[in-house]
Amino acid sequence: MRISCSRVQTYSSCGRQYKYRYIDRLEPIVTPFALAFGRVIDETLSEYLVQFAYGNSFDLVTDFKSRFEAMFSSRAIKYPQHWDSDDALKTGLSLIESFPEKWASTNLIPVIDNDGRPMVQKEIIAPIPNSPHELHMVLDLVVMNSMNGQVAVLDLKTAAQKLDPESHFGHNTFQLTTYQYGVERTLAHLLEDGRVSNVGYMELIKRKIPKTKGQGPTVETPLFFPRRSRELVADMLNTYLRTIRELEQNRFLRPPNLAFNSPCQMCDYAQLCVFNDKQGLREREPYIAKVA
Repeated sequence: MRISCSRVQTYSSCGRQYKYRYIDRLEPIVTPFALAFGRVIDETLSEYLVQFAYGNSFDLVTDFKSRFEAMFSSRAIKYPQHWDSDDALKTGLSLIESFPEKWASTNLIPVIDNDGRPMVQKEIIAPIPNSPHELHMVLDLVVMNSMNGQVAVLDLKTAAQKLDPESHFGHNTFQLTTYQYGVERTLAHLLEDGRVSNVGYMELIKRKIPKTKGQGPTVETPLFFPRRSRELVADMLNTYLRTIRELEQNRFLRPPNLAFNSPCQMCDYAQLCVFNDKQGLREREPYIAKVA
């Protein structure tokens, strides 16, 4: 079986949701704003970083506008309260226009793989030790610090608020642990001592453009965290294996939801799960990233 971080996270939240999303391939007809906006930003910045690595010029604004129009005109979008498409476009343009200067200040450059391609949206298939199963991941970036030669895994995040650098999230998040393992298992020959130096996030905060005073959208300096220990990597691999065993036995259980304010109330599949009603859902088409 081939499994991914997002699949494990969905299954750990709710087995029934996993079945609807990945086996029945159902998705809401109305696309959440965060998903649509994040995808457009991600596609534009990925293309920019590829061209940056090649030393080519690239019109970020034109590319973003084109992708934004294609995404937001072809789908019904569910916006957050007090947001609309005009707010989204202005916020996106502000982030896109700010990114090159912030990126230049990081001294980071994409690592080039054996095929001469920058490691941007790099797909990796890594074996799970002592099993026939594999991990599938697509890395936003594998980067090198041009000042000290250190190599790191960097994930771009379009978020509503900044990650607290003092929180524990960045130090043990499952996603970055998976990425570290995947890079070191499949690309060790490109790394000093076969290891990445650290892992981290670069956040783009999608605040609305303020009408008067207040902070608008910002591109944040990357936050890096120490590389994962053997124990954390082992825990991560065991979590994948445990999930695979459950999936192989077709166990798609609902969570206990003992609290009165159950998270089921916010689930896209709640109507189907409770009342067997597929209204508002459709079969999902495969997504193919548009990176040259």
